[in-house]
Amino acid sequence: MKIKGLNKEVSRVVFGWITIGSDHAFAMFDHYFSLGGNTFDTAYIYNKVRGCLLGKVDESSWFKGSSGSVGKKGHIPDCYPHLIDPARRSLDRLKTDHLDLYCLHRDNLEVPVSEFIDALNELKEEGLISLMGASNWSLSRFSESSTYAEASGKDAFSLLSNNFSLARMLEPVWPGCESCSEDDFTDFLKEKQIAIFPWSSQARGFFLEQQKFLKGVYTLQILIKKEQDRVWLSPDNLERRKRCFSLAEEKSIEPIELAFAFVLNQDFPSFPLIGPRNFFETKSSLKALEVKLSKDERDWLDLKD
Repeated sequence: MKIKGLNKEVSRVVFGWITIGSDHAFAMFDHYFSLGGNTFDTAYIYNKVRGCLLGKVDESSWFKGSSGSVGKKGHIPDCYPHLIDPARRSLDRLKTDHLDLYCLHRDNLEVPVSEFIDALNELKEEGLISLMGASNWSLSRFSESSTYAEASGKDAFSLLSNNFSLARMLEPVWPGCESCSEDDFTDFLKEKQIAIFPWSSQARGFFLEQQKFLKGVYTLQILIKKEQDRVWLSPDNLERRKRCFSLAEEKSIEPIELAFAFVLNQDFPSFPLIGPRNFFETKSSLKALEVKLSKDERDWLDLKD
């Protein structure tokens, strides 16, 4: 799928970064690519060697021969807009001279949005990035940045990487994280046609059947289950889960695939991140691309009926 301003295809499902060894990583990347995937999400903060690892992948023949787009998140101390040198270091680690998608990893409320927009426009003018965006920004700050960019004749954020899933986030998964599931935020995304790259797009297993854990078909750590309850366990989300299971049965698919299809079937461009640890989980996520949901079905799942 194309994103306005980028002259290449971007995978609808993006491979997010997880803590895995290099041999496992290369196998997972190769499998994802063989199924048509070409977009990866990474950041220096995830693991200092992670960008170097993807850089090694980038040297391989199958990756070099693709039109693959690599999504990045720039993370600098305190998120001050001194981005040029950190961006160049990221380019060096990734063994490339250009990033198609570049997002700030966190906001810093002490920094005016104008400084972030100015800094990222400088990166773009130098030819280091194509499209720019933000991760974990509030609606008010993101909207303010759009207003400033328009008034100053500069490029605005066209990407957003907040949490978005069928389950509404009750509290941040990690400190400083933001959701974009609220109605006013989705209205803004629809109006501006902002492309989202949502993390925890499957609510970290909230829509899995319990027996899947026991059979070992999916991987879910005990700590993630505790986190899942803290972040998503609520009466409304349990009702969303119940409806998801019901509609999934009607459509003869897994509930987690239906929940993922909800994220994909939005009125704005959506490129959700996944974190599979085996080939089965990758295939399961990609199956959601085949599922079409009407507005009535989406509204019913999201308790808007």
